[in-house]
Amino acid sequence: MVVEFSDTHRDRFGVQSICTVLTEHGCKIAPSTYYAHRSRPRSARSVSDETPLVQIRRVHTDPTIGRGLCGVRKVWHQLRREGVVVARCTVERLMRTAGLAGIRRGRQFVTTKADPAASRPPDLVERDFTAGRPNALWIVDFTYVATWSGMFTRRGGARCLAQSSVVGAGRGVHRPPPPLTVGAGAGAQAAAARATVACAGRRRRTAVAR
Repeated sequence: MVVEFSDTHRDRFGVQSICTVLTEHGCKIAPSTYYAHRSRPRSARSVSDETPLVQIRRVHTDPTIGRGLCGVRKVWHQLRREGVVVARCTVERLMRTAGLAGIRRGRQFVTTKADPAASRPPDLVERDFTAGRPNALWIVDFTYVATWSGMFTRRGGARCLAQSSVVGAGRGVHRPPPPLTVGAGAGAQAAAARATVACAGRRRRTAVAR
């Protein structure tokens, strides 16, 4: 990534200036390192990946074959039918690298719905998710569990960061002695969980993870 950035701006700023500025900002790179990377021959894997990647893209994007819907398994089987010898793990790796993916059947569930109009408590922990004692800092959130009927069951839970343990799930949230800081996500569901846990006792500060 650093070399690509340098390639993009080298004609305007020069390699030496770019490396100096990047090093000053914590991304240490010397001009000699840049030129060594540029002159280094390509690896055998990157060379051997070119041919199967072309075939994978063709099968995946062809409007009469993959139509942009086929995943790893179907692309691999189609290549085998066409006589293209390539391992399934190679197809999976190259598709992941190229950003190619198939479409999954079934309804797509949205598990988090942010409410931009809702007021958010201040970030009292300032992104510092550590606690010096048990029951000093909790995080709460919702999770969705798939069932055999295809529906999802929503479950709430709370975790104590000092103990790295689940202190409650669903309605079974224990009530520790105050003071306690409760942190949650910014989604509408998480806000409801945050309010429920915060109201379970007194002197509980509420924080939101942005």
